[in-house]
Amino acid sequence: MTISAPAEGDDVSRLKLLLGDIRTISEGKVQMPSADLVKDLIALEGRPWAEMGRARKALNQNRLARMLKPLGIAPDHIDPETRVRGYKLSQFEEAFSRYLPSEGVSNRSTVQNAANTGNGGERGLSSRRIQEHADWYSDQAYWHYSKNALAAGVLDAELRAILRKEVALEHVEIEFERVMKVVFAV
Repeated sequence: MTISAPAEGDDVSRLKLLLGDIRTISEGKVQMPSADLVKDLIALEGRPWAEMGRARKALNQNRLARMLKPLGIAPDHIDPETRVRGYKLSQFEEAFSRYLPSEGVSNRSTVQNAANTGNGGERGLSSRRIQEHADWYSDQAYWHYSKNALAAGVLDAELRAILRKEVALEHVEIEFERVMKVVFAV
């Protein structure tokens, strides 16, 4: 299978997030019907799959297929006796290896611990820097965006762009989540 390069910037981040979520959801499975995969993606809290795009509509099977198309991944009949279409997880192996950290470090807490302690990879952001980013995010949300004016993900995309300059690409989502935990701490 040949993987073509997806679009730049936020599309790549979203694709990596999608692949990571698919890898997590499909752990231990050989294949998944498209409908089940979409349902499980939408159920993930804190992810964009329940409200996507300008219309804020939930991910559906067609949109999932379009998102995966640049990777050469397409749904197919997974059960020869029924008309159920879905994905064989073997289809994702090349994309997982290309866009995601290896299976050994796919657990976010393992990656965070390695990043924060310097054991195995680039160092993550300090708690002070996480707080600075959280303060910046909160200030931007308060001063520059109203609830009605905030386009879906614009501020998140700005933060991810900043983080891409400070940490390794595979750690951007981890550090983004750390910042969001501080921003939305109750």
